[in-house]
Amino acid sequence: MAPLEKDLRELLQANPHYAHVRYPDGRETTVSTKHLAPKDLKLKPDSCNGLKISLGEELHMRLQMTSDNGTDVMDRETLMVKEERNSLQAVTLNLTCRTCENPILSTVRFSRVLDLPSESWEQLSKDLCCHGTSLSEAYTSLNPSQDDCLLGSYYIVVHPSSLEEKNIIIKQGETTIDCGRCRKSLGKLIIQQQYPGRADVSGIQLNKHCIISRNSDVFKNYSFETYITRCLKSKLQGKVNFKFCLQSHHGGKTKTHALLWLMNSDAAIVSNLTPGINTYGFHPKEEKRKNGKNSKSENKASLTNVMKILYKALPKNMSSKAGTVETLSLPEQDCLQLLLLLAKSTLSIPPSLRHVTGYTVGFLRT
Repeated sequence: MAPLEKDLRELLQANPHYAHVRYPDGRETTVSTKHLAPKDLKLKPDSCNGLKISLGEELHMRLQMTSDNGTDVMDRETLMVKEERNSLQAVTLNLTCRTCENPILSTVRFSRVLDLPSESWEQLSKDLCCHGTSLSEAYTSLNPSQDDCLLGSYYIVVHPSSLEEKNIIIKQGETTIDCGRCRKSLGKLIIQQQYPGRADVSGIQLNKHCIISRNSDVFKNYSFETYITRCLKSKLQGKVNFKFCLQSHHGGKTKTHALLWLMNSDAAIVSNLTPGINTYGFHPKEEKRKNGKNSKSENKASLTNVMKILYKALPKNMSSKAGTVETLSLPEQDCLQLLLLLAKSTLSIPPSLRHVTGYTVGFLRT
């Protein structure tokens, strides 16, 4: 018979700075919040409820946390973009492929670095109403001039003349830009339809996680995971649905990889898993064998801001063109890397919480 919640409470001790658990088999562990960021994050012991044991070895509970820190993820992103703008204006840049350091742009000192507008419907409508500009005119005016850099949340847009054409590959009939040395995807061409029958390249979009400067630290903190989360957040601002069909295009053919359902874009995970190669994985039995039956450990917990995502193969009875599903198109190598990240993140979730209503639960760090 499953233990009652009042009996399980005897296994748990909590105060604002730590939670101590004593397992029925004699193991003990303490998760401390003293070293969390933000520093003022505290547990609320009186909020503890829903105590239960799942699968014979998982102790589940609901425990609230409080923080007086008002800085949220969007504030941090705004601050990062501001710092990037200052860095891009300060020095002459040599932007290269992050993977192989193949020069992508000619040596350039940007005369102007301008923020791109948000994709939020609310902000876009306010800008158009305020300035009295039609939508088509507004998008046309976003084309960069020579030595301009337009700064987005996860990419930059530069003038086509800045591109080192001999060092990149653009396949015929496609807009994706690949590195000529390592073949990594770097960004895409921005095509503007001048008039029927003619389209010109008006800009070059380079993803921040794909490029790096030899003489500046700009973009050093970006990863593929950062790129995906910011890309999804920007699409959420301009869409009414939270389900995305993950697709890639190659040789005129479309390949569907998975159905993504964005559940929470500003979640957080508190974990005391050891960083490094064992960060992903929930193995209480292995921990028991390693530490001994009556071992007692205290691990420093860390807090990570994440985006919670449910994912699964696209059902056969659901079309990628359905009105309830948006399309997320990425290069095939990016689609596979995204699914690998989600699969790894699932392993760090307790087994009983890894699946819900036919979906697999995962997350991406923001």
